[in-house]
Amino acid sequence: MAKFIKYLVISLISLMLIIAILIIGLVTFVNPNNFKDDISQQVFKATGRTLTINGDIQWSFFPWVGLEVNDATLSNAVGFGQMPFAELGHAKASLKVLPLFSGKIQAGTLSIQDLTLNLMKNTQGQNNWQDMAKSKKTSSTKNLPVSPTQASETQSTDKKLQLLVSNISLHNIIINWDDAQMQIHHRYAIEQLQSQDINVKGDRFPLSLTAYTQNNTTNQKITLTLKTNLQINLNKQIANLNDLSMELNQLKLNGQLTINHILTGQLAFQGKINIPTLNAATLINSINPQITFANPQALKTVDANLQFSGTENSLNIPTIKANIDNTTLNGSADISNLKKLIGHFNLAINAINLDDYQIKQQETAKTVQTTKTKMAKNSIESVSKPTNNNTYKIPFEYASLNGEVKANSIIFNKVQLTNVSSLINIQQGVFAIGPLTANVYGGKLRANLIADCTKSKTKYHISETLNNVQIQSLIIAVNGKSRLSGIANVNANLSAQGMNNTALLRSLTGTAGFSIQNGKIQGFHLMQAVNTAASLFFRQPANNVENKPTTFTNTAATLTINNGIASTNDLVLNSPVIKVTGKGNIDLVTQKLDMSMDVTALTNNIPAVTKLQDAVGGTIPLKIQGTLSHPQVSPNMNNMTLQATKEKVGKQLKHIGEDLNKTSKDLGKQIKSLFN
Repeated sequence: MAKFIKYLVISLISLMLIIAILIIGLVTFVNPNNFKDDISQQVFKATGRTLTINGDIQWSFFPWVGLEVNDATLSNAVGFGQMPFAELGHAKASLKVLPLFSGKIQAGTLSIQDLTLNLMKNTQGQNNWQDMAKSKKTSSTKNLPVSPTQASETQSTDKKLQLLVSNISLHNIIINWDDAQMQIHHRYAIEQLQSQDINVKGDRFPLSLTAYTQNNTTNQKITLTLKTNLQINLNKQIANLNDLSMELNQLKLNGQLTINHILTGQLAFQGKINIPTLNAATLINSINPQITFANPQALKTVDANLQFSGTENSLNIPTIKANIDNTTLNGSADISNLKKLIGHFNLAINAINLDDYQIKQQETAKTVQTTKTKMAKNSIESVSKPTNNNTYKIPFEYASLNGEVKANSIIFNKVQLTNVSSLINIQQGVFAIGPLTANVYGGKLRANLIADCTKSKTKYHISETLNNVQIQSLIIAVNGKSRLSGIANVNANLSAQGMNNTALLRSLTGTAGFSIQNGKIQGFHLMQAVNTAASLFFRQPANNVENKPTTFTNTAATLTINNGIASTNDLVLNSPVIKVTGKGNIDLVTQKLDMSMDVTALTNNIPAVTKLQDAVGGTIPLKIQGTLSHPQVSPNMNNMTLQATKEKVGKQLKHIGEDLNKTSKDLGKQIKSLFN
């Protein structure tokens, strides 16, 4: 037995010496550069591309198996120009030979420098790598069925495999993405990736990354810096990213991430992220300087914390805590299907002014000129329109999400809502908010909003009721001033479609109604208008009437709205001194008024008005023109003359009838006296 071992050792040593001599001879007497043409031919057969190696190829065999390539290019696909698909400055890799016999992979330096990939899509939607993907798919056995025995053997081999890499170094790795359909160009670059002592037995090793991305639209560079201590244990199928820190422009975050089942293809992960206080406005400006907010102080202080877990197709965030300026947010989210975005969420807010975060619209003429496709034009032109023609876009068009939002206070379009609660549901492109309930200026709001994004033009439907609202406070909040006061009740059931304010108003259709109690209308002097009507009708100087606002005990109307034109036939206004009925139209786009009113004075304080009522038959016709913000009340002289004529003719006919009746009675008496 001892002799056998002795001879075996001698044989192995001799074999190793022979191999070493052969390797030394191969390295010494064989030049790998002589095989460039053969390598290029094999690459062409496999991909249809031309591989050109302009630099030297160097190799080594013992104790390291190494390969080093310099200055190589791979040609582009047919129809994508002369620019190479890939350009390589330098690549180097080496493996230690002896550890391979014991199932260990021990690598030296893996280095790639100055690698550029030019990825393209033409105007027909074809890309310049799909031909290689087809070739790979044809020759691949990846999709062949694997027997349980093979799977078991693979897992067993994976568990025994030991990997150690001394150093990984990537420098100046650039991916250029050109999309001819959208006329956009993006650059993604790894400036530097460094790691050392990489292993898969669970020992920590450092990893650092510096990268950036840039596009031709804003030409702004987004930089990413990442550092972590990585642990990979193949036996336990766990990877840990410890002491994770990342900086995206000025956004800094730190946290921890654990990934399980890294070999089985059923990944599961969990971790936490902390975002220290930052100036998010400056961060956004560094990415896109065109974006500015209505409030210059918006997003000046932002911080957040969250915990999460998930799989390849799910994400659970049980805890979300964030502070945005003076707003505190707490919430959770559970996405059961990331691909289809199916899940639910909850969000609680103390107070937020959404108007502060509205993006100001800016002219972007240069961008419009450089963007030639219709899709890109529409996107940019919608941004460059004036602020009174804002573009609406509904997010999550194809998601299936539901959730609930609660807030102590929300300001939106200058209107403050308190004790807000709303359900949100997004199903197959239909975005639904409601029922939404809130307190608003002493009253209650209940509303439902549906936005159907499945068509080219978004369709909206809203139903709402406002009860016991102080209408003056509401209008002042929106416009800064109000001519109208009182306690209002409003209901509406409306539909519209379009992508901006004008289109929405012009397509607005439905019904609405209001009633207002115990109010007044400033700058709307009905008694003065009636007095003016009497003066014009009788061609006499007008009596002095105090210029007081029109007060009323109640006013109400129902509206039928068709393509932005609101019509009413039942307007009423009652007060101790006047009664009004009216009808007419309001153009909601231009806000122009075209209405008529019949006024009845209930007091005899103005003799001329009393006389006019008698002359026209009891009601005085007026017309309202101008706009909603500046209504103009004037006498309707045509109707007034017509009514007066009818009244005068009626009185004359009455007198004739009375005379005829009296005459017939007298004639009857005379005839009767003849027979007596």
